[in-house]
Amino acid sequence: MDSIFPTTNALAITQAIPDFQTAQELSLAYGNFAGINTAGGDFATLVSGVNGQKITAVSASPDNYGESYVTLDIPVRQPLELEFAASMVRNTHNFATASVYENPAAGPDVVPDPINIISVSQSTADLGAAYTAVAGTIITIILNTALPDVGSAGAVYQGDWINVVGLVDNRLNYANLCIKYISLDRKTITASFSDEIALPSLAVPLITPTLGTAKVYFYNNMSGARNGFGIRYAGVVATSAAIVSMFGGGDNQVSGTLIGDQRVSIVNSAPNYVAGGTFGSYEIKASSRYKVVVEPDASWLEDKPDEAYSLWTPRGTPRTSVKPSLSSNLRARFRIYQPISMTRPVAKIISISKAGSTTWTVTHDGSYTFQTGNYVTIKGNRDFTNFAPITTPVAITVLSPTQFTLIGTTGTATGYGGSVIMANGGKDQPGIITQVVQSISVSATEFVTLIGSATWTGVQLGDYVNLHGCRADTT
Repeated sequence: MDSIFPTTNALAITQAIPDFQTAQELSLAYGNFAGINTAGGDFATLVSGVNGQKITAVSASPDNYGESYVTLDIPVRQPLELEFAASMVRNTHNFATASVYENPAAGPDVVPDPINIISVSQSTADLGAAYTAVAGTIITIILNTALPDVGSAGAVYQGDWINVVGLVDNRLNYANLCIKYISLDRKTITASFSDEIALPSLAVPLITPTLGTAKVYFYNNMSGARNGFGIRYAGVVATSAAIVSMFGGGDNQVSGTLIGDQRVSIVNSAPNYVAGGTFGSYEIKASSRYKVVVEPDASWLEDKPDEAYSLWTPRGTPRTSVKPSLSSNLRARFRIYQPISMTRPVAKIISISKAGSTTWTVTHDGSYTFQTGNYVTIKGNRDFTNFAPITTPVAITVLSPTQFTLIGTTGTATGYGGSVIMANGGKDQPGIITQVVQSISVSATEFVTLIGSATWTGVQLGDYVNLHGCRADTT
């Protein structure tokens, strides 16, 4: 990346971002990681592998929403190339971005305030038409106030993403919902894609929630940038991502289908796990390298496999109009986001019991206020034989602030521990490990050993995991 400061040779290629060889240098360059949502459980760390590589790892908590980011406060001007090796463990809801951007002097553009939902339904009805009673992939939302219009602060456009929050039938609490249609009065919207995939086919009659209980939440365009260009890793397919650009605070220009799946093909973004030993002897490498190119006449993305004699492959189409202004002072930023309406564990189970029927009575810690009609899944009960994980969301009936019932398998038993997953958008908890913890021991050196219900699978050496709801008995 070429510095904004003049050099003795106008044609010289300079490295504006230096190599950071120590954790102290890296932390200072990233503003001491002040943008990491540590309160929500996110963290950043520098990992040294067994074969010489050092990796900056940013991890988002699977049980809390919010964003974390790191910014290199080194302003550069065009022409520039931001080249980096990166990988991402993707789940259903979260997404990450890597970009060069410019914020206005007054700070990032605003995020529109949440808007109350008047009514919502899902069927085959589109473009604001009435509910059809036929199962379909179109959700129709009527808002209490109009969406911010073009020209106003935080304007909302077709193709923008929103989050639906607060509906009792949380199958319709979709995350990363892509706006397909906006009515003339800007109070009716429809959508058919969430998390870059088509919505499940449902017939949900008109729901009119109590005003103020259900809302639509918004993102700001490209983290509030006025000018920018970069890549957005979303969805669960490691070989696809969206390319995003912005000029002068206008709408994002995205790749793919504006009102649906906005991704294009990219090189593999999954981590490369190299076989290692035990007790911390491991190596995780990025599978691919990326190059964000911003020049006066065009901006584009290239990628290639990491550590290979391969040519760079251009992705999507070059941006010749909607691209950062030539006068922009651009900075590099890496960001990970967990949307507010993502599926996540919300309560820890004390016990589950059944007495000769398919009705399960779940007693939990009361950390979440459930409502009859919520859809949940159940994970991690120590008696995994009688209370196997529920993977398809089921509706619950609330008995008290700490008890509800649901329909599962029949029998008579009581089991302890586990998690209640709020299955927003009708989706199960992403990234779950199917084995159930049977016992835990901690050595004098605080080394934690977990004994599972079977051989551990679905997790690699060097991965980060959360334990939630582990319990041996009632107390």
